[in-house]
Amino acid sequence: MFKIIVKKVLPIVVTCCYVVCSGTELTRINADINCEMNNEFNTSTEELLDDILEYPYLADMFCFNTPEMSLEHFSNNSELFNIFYSREDSIETTINKYRDYEVDLDILLNEAVNNGFEESGYWGFVFMQLYLYANANNLTTEELMTVEYLENQKYEEMKSLGVDVSEVYMIKVIPEYSLLSLGGSDIRTINTTGFVSNGYLVQNPTNGAYCYPGYYYQYGTCSFTYKYDSGDLTPTDVTQYKLYIQYNHPGYVYDADPTRKYNCHSYAWISTDTDNNDYWLNSPAQFYNTSYFHLRNNNGLAKVNDIIVIKNSSGYTEHSAIVTTAGSTYTAIRVKSKLGTHGVYYTSLYDMMGLYNGSTYSVYKHVYC
Repeated sequence: MFKIIVKKVLPIVVTCCYVVCSGTELTRINADINCEMNNEFNTSTEELLDDILEYPYLADMFCFNTPEMSLEHFSNNSELFNIFYSREDSIETTINKYRDYEVDLDILLNEAVNNGFEESGYWGFVFMQLYLYANANNLTTEELMTVEYLENQKYEEMKSLGVDVSEVYMIKVIPEYSLLSLGGSDIRTINTTGFVSNGYLVQNPTNGAYCYPGYYYQYGTCSFTYKYDSGDLTPTDVTQYKLYIQYNHPGYVYDADPTRKYNCHSYAWISTDTDNNDYWLNSPAQFYNTSYFHLRNNNGLAKVNDIIVIKNSSGYTEHSAIVTTAGSTYTAIRVKSKLGTHGVYYTSLYDMMGLYNGSTYSVYKHVYC
């Protein structure tokens, strides 16, 4: 539980809630925080970042399909993040912290430590990378050069210590160029089935795996997709990710291991074959808007094997899940889905609505099934 120490004589005490999904109900845990809730008060941005790095549910960021969605999830569930995001010096503070931040590799790679990823500082390390990546367009040229230098420096330091860098989440925070700007042809006009790559190996900005960007063709249309090449989670990573979910979300029932190869949209709309699915689908909208699928309803009845998409208040699709238990309400419906880089789990739809900031859900039936 996080706590911000206030140095004023009369601090403003507020209660901050963050959502924890547990079993079939949402449990709100109250954290009394002695903090100034306004930029006009004295809590420094560095202090706010320190508390964020100790946030007990920080690894929920791996449940999402993009860094931006991860950051939005935290802002929806904790005022601590909103205050930090609003600070004008949040980027500068993050770069400075990232420069001096050290992950305890002995703890990180020690399989005997059950919560080694948290104790080593690994979760906080990744959060800073995601925050800088999501704000790359707001960085000055000097800041971009600094971050790129720090990335390369940390990468080389880990290699020199004999650490398999695939075991540590290292991503370039400068976003990749678009497919067309890389010099590839507009492959969206190709008439085929399956994945077509533009041929350039890049890092998936969400999870750090090396992938080929391209388009997956299906249902008479296509959608932007990353095809996995290398850099998946190690056995140590898999163990730590599973322990995190087991401890922090005990109501989730395990089905398949965490992996960087595929995500929730790919699992629901491309293939449920967890051994052979290598696709990270950014959005399923092109698929469910075809004649191959029928919109059964919004916020109502779902039958077994229907596909549910959870949308936020802006109508953006946050998550896809396959119905395993029919029902007419999100409290009755149960689903199975891949949770970002985390594994595949059976859960209630209610839990997923909470985790993915769901405002509405839509139920789709495959017309030809």
